[in-house]
This record gives sequence, C-alpha cells and structure tokens, in this order.
Amino acid sequence: MRSVQESSIPALLTGDNAIIQAATAGGKTEAAFFPILSIIHDEALSPLSAIYISPIRALLNNQEYRLKKLGSLVGVDAFKWHGEVSLGDKKHFKNDPEHIMATTPESLEVLLMNGSKPCSKLFKNTRFIVIDEIHYFAGNARGIQLMSVIERIQQYSQYDIQRIGLSATIGNPNDLLNWMQGTSQRNQSWVQPPANSKRKTKLFVRHVDEWSDEELSRKVIPVLKQQKSLFFADSRSIAEKIANTINDLGVKSRLHHSSISKVHREQTETLLQRESELMVACTSTMELGIDVGDLDVILQYNAPNTVSSFLQRLGRTGRREGRSAHYEFLTVNKEAVLRSISLIELAREKWVESVSFHTHSYHVLIQQIFSTVREKQGATQKQLLSLLNGKINFRSINENNLLQFLDEIIKNNYLSIVDGMYFLSDELEEKLARKNFLDLCSVFETTQEFTVKYQNREIGTLDSWFVQAYYKENEPFLFVLNGYVWKLEELDKKRFIIHVNEADKGAIPLWQGSSRKTSFEITQKILKVLSSHDNYPYIDQDASQRLTEYRTDFQYFGMKPGVMVIEEEPKGFTLHTFAGDEVNFTLATLLKHYTGAEVKSDYQKVKFKLEGSSYVRLEKIIEEIKTNTTEEELLELIKYVGNIKIAKFQKYLPDFAEKLFLVEQLFNLKRLKDFFNNIVIEIRSL
Repeated sequence: MRSVQESSIPALLTGDNAIIQAATAGGKTEAAFFPILSIIHDEALSPLSAIYISPIRALLNNQEYRLKKLGSLVGVDAFKWHGEVSLGDKKHFKNDPEHIMATTPESLEVLLMNGSKPCSKLFKNTRFIVIDEIHYFAGNARGIQLMSVIERIQQYSQYDIQRIGLSATIGNPNDLLNWMQGTSQRNQSWVQPPANSKRKTKLFVRHVDEWSDEELSRKVIPVLKQQKSLFFADSRSIAEKIANTINDLGVKSRLHHSSISKVHREQTETLLQRESELMVACTSTMELGIDVGDLDVILQYNAPNTVSSFLQRLGRTGRREGRSAHYEFLTVNKEAVLRSISLIELAREKWVESVSFHTHSYHVLIQQIFSTVREKQGATQKQLLSLLNGKINFRSINENNLLQFLDEIIKNNYLSIVDGMYFLSDELEEKLARKNFLDLCSVFETTQEFTVKYQNREIGTLDSWFVQAYYKENEPFLFVLNGYVWKLEELDKKRFIIHVNEADKGAIPLWQGSSRKTSFEITQKILKVLSSHDNYPYIDQDASQRLTEYRTDFQYFGMKPGVMVIEEEPKGFTLHTFAGDEVNFTLATLLKHYTGAEVKSDYQKVKFKLEGSSYVRLEKIIEEIKTNTTEEELLELIKYVGNIKIAKFQKYLPDFAEKLFLVEQLFNLKRLKDFFNNIVIEIRSL
C-alpha cells in the first residue's frame, strides 16, 4: 500500500472532508475509494452512494474502467455520465443507479435541471463526492458552479455529504479545504504524505535560434529515440508543426489536442500505453491525469505559464521504480529562456501558485438562479437566498444585495414573479429552450481564447482577457507571439479570431510575453534571474549564451529586486515594476484615471505619455494610490476598460453587479499597495 493511501484512510474512515495531495499517478484515486468502498460495503449503503467529478471527459473515460475495477472488490459498479453516453443508458441509470457515478459539473447541472422529483430520488443516498484535479476547478467559474451544484445536491441527500478533493499541486491547501467545505459540518483534513526523497529529476533548458532539421537532429532527436514522450506546445499549430517535423526526422509521432476527433485522441492514448518509442505532440489536453502508461520524458516548446502546470507535466514521468522524472524545455526566444529558468527555480524553492477566491461572483450566481428556477419549475425567494449559503465565492453578496439583484433581473425581463414565485421570463425561456436549455449547464463559453491567424494559418492563441482589455479601435495593436511581432488587421469577435500580418521591422509591440497573465511571483523571479550572476547547471551552452546577452543589456540599466526604476522621458514616464500583469494593469488604469494620459502596460512595465509631466506630480499620484485609493474607487475605473466581456453570463448582469464582478476580475489594489510599500523608487532621466 502506498504512503498516500496509508495517510488518507484513517481520515476518510473518520468522516473528514479532506484534500489529498500527492504526485501525479501517486495513487490518490485508490486512497479516496478504498475507504469509500469499505463504508459502502460495511454499512450496506444504497445507490447512488458516491459521485466522482472530473474536469474533462477524457479523464472520465479513463477512470470509468478504474472505478469499475475497484468497485468489483466489494460487488458494486460504476457508471459514466456525460454528453456522449446514450439516452437509453442514462434512462436506465436514473431508474436503477449504480453505487458510483463518474461525471462532470456540467452533467450534474443537467441532472439537476431535470426537476426536484427525479433529483430527490437519485441523490437521496449520496454520501460521498470526490473531486479529481480540484486545483483545476478552484479559482475559476467552473469551480464556483461546482460548489453551488454540490450544495444543491446536498439539499436532496439524507447525509452530510463527505467531500474529498484530489490534487498533485496546491499552493494553499487549507484555503482550498475551506472553499470545498461549504455548509458541511464535518471536520477537515489535509493529507500530504512525505515526498519521495529518492525520486530523482532531470531538467534541461535547451535553446535553438531557429526551428531547423539540423538543430532538432542535434538537440531533440537524441532525447526522443527509444523513448515514450509528450511534447507540449502552447497552440495546436505548433503541436502540428512539432509532430510533422519529428516524424520526418525518424521518430514515430502522433497528435493530441482539442481539434482532434475523440476517436483519434483515444487511439493515441492507447498507442502511448503500448509503444516503446512514440512522441505525442500535444496542448494542455494531456496535462491532466489521463493514464497513458509510463512515460520517459516530457518536452516543452518554450515554457508553460505557471509552476503548477510545469509540475503537473513533470509528474507524468519517472513513475517507475528507479527511473528519474525527466523534463526538457526547448526555447526559441528570450522570453522562454527567462520563464523556463524562473519556473524551475520557483519549483526548487517548493513554491506553487496559491488559488485566490473571488467573493463577488455574480456571473455564476445569475446562472445558478436561472438553473434553480428551471429545476424547481418556479423558485421561492427563500430557495434563491439559499444559493448564498456556505459559498466563499458569494461571501461579499448579502441578502439585501441578492434581493436588489433579483429586482434588477426582473426589470431587465429575465425573470418574472407570480404569487411570490420566481420564473424565467417568457423571452428568456424561449431563448434558452432553442438549445434545450443546454446553455444553462455550462458557465464558460466554448471559446475562451482568440485564435491568431496569419494568411489563414493558425499561429497561436491570445487570452481573451488581454485582447479585450488592450485592444482599442482605430489604434495600432501590436503584440509578440511565438517570437515574432504581429500587427492586428482584423478582429472577428463573433468567432474569436484575430487576423494579423507581420509587423514592420523594428516595430515596438504593445505587449510582450506569453499569451496568459504572468503572476507577480514569476515576474519577480525573472527579475532576479536577469539581475544576478547566478549560473544554472541545467541550461545548455546556447541558452547560457543568450542569458549572458540579456543580462548584459539589462544590468546596464540597473534594475534589481526591491527597486522600481522610473524612466523620465520627454513626453512621460516608463515605470519598470516587474510586478506582473494584474498589478501593472491596475496601476496603468489608475494612472489613466488620475492623469487622463495614454497608458500601456505589460507584466514588466507601465508606460504612459503626458505632456508637461514632472516626477513631482507622478510622486504625488503614487502616494495617493498608496494611502487614499479605496476598493470602492476602483468601480470608477471600469469606464476605462471599454466593453470588456470575460464571462458567459456577464451579459445578463445588472450594471452594479457587473461593475463589482469586473473590478474583482481585473484589478488587485491590495497587491499594488503592498508592492509600493516594499520597494525603493529610483528615478532616471534620458
């Protein structure tokens, strides 16, 4: 028995809500289900006893066999429920359920909208809920929806449902436990077995100046020969380029990403389990715990955006006794070299991103109101007020706020009220019925990113937050993606496509970096890497040479941790903060608010133009931000971000709720003030 199972079983048998944290393929599923199955057997529990929740269907398909095999030990079965399962099988399950159901949050929402009577029958005996990859849900709309759905299921169960979360990477497990707790009265446990100190890790950062057969044959092919590997890329087009090139160079290759058909993805997963030499080029679809057998090496084109993703991918290797975990970065630009080193150094310090929990989550609350009204076929005020109970993400929404919210929704003709009962308005009912109410089941749009195309060929993706925050009509929009500077030619908001051309040589982009937000901690680590003379034994000669060049240019400027350098220019200032996207976007918008100036930012700096500006004036503004700016004042900043849409149900929100939601999503005043209170400012003039 593995240590994670020995550590988990006592806590779960005692009845604690628990977070089980262990490495990928560390036996977390068995750690959760051994005691669950024991209780089902010993207490002769009636079905449906346990619900297993996965973030993706592919993982469900993988786990169904595993759960069936575990259940057979005590004579119980498991059923997989998602959109691809036949209606006949679903009907049979609802009439005669198994003890274990494996599903997704969206499928649970579908079940709840079937109505109170069938839900009362199905969920009456639910005793356990197991959430796999819980870190993947925490801090986003799907996680908020999931916690709401669990509370709605709790209303039908005769038990205080025991909640169990599984994860390999958690920065703040106690906060995650509190988030998962909801209205449950059970005790809490965080289970983290001792790390395997004998497990060895091989890490390399290799740099190539160009994607050529010669460079790949020299640096990559030797790593892949006679190995089973995954090669992660940030976009489908790069994954396809990797697969084609590597295959042409003599290593058998396959593709795995969201545009590949389910049949072909499953064929690739099966091949990975069977073959001794195979490289699969993939996007994040392979990051989660789909079982593809023992892998020898993970390759990464450039770098992922978080330490959590890096560790999750690293954990796919080195699972066999006596084998090392093996991860290699293949960097093609300056950004990737710096980011790769920073991720490795933070991981070596045992640092992983913490999850932040928003508390004004009106965008999910309105979806839950619509869904509950549909479930109850008309809901009372008390039933809708109960949606606030036990949910951290609604903590800043009190009863009066919700009543105001409901009044506004009625005024906007989304709800109607008859004899004290809330119903969907005829207009909204008709709109949602066109797709059989399936739009209500998911809190996210199918497209969360903008696809960037050059001559109708996909070159990558941009986060919708970035595009909608920084794109301004009638202004040039230049950005770096995959090492090149691109200029927007056409923005197709309906299809989430950006058509670009190559920017003029020497053009200065608005924004440089990855296509995701870069955190404060990673940005600070990049600053430390640039400003130090530390050597990193895991980077190759080419990467080391590039790092030396970057440092020479950078250190001439004199930036270092704990210092913010302000460059005074003829028409404004550049504030070199290295504080990350969120802090810098907050600062940039406040500067615009106080000065009316044109302001731009990326994760390293904030740049603004202001005629006749002086450092004394800027100093006063910074002091004003540090001492007098309040969270309430941030509501005034929304007018500067334009018509930004970052959530599916945002379009239904009343004005006051949308502002609170956007402020919480876009700005971080506390982190900005903390930054200013812990740095020394140096002023430089050109």
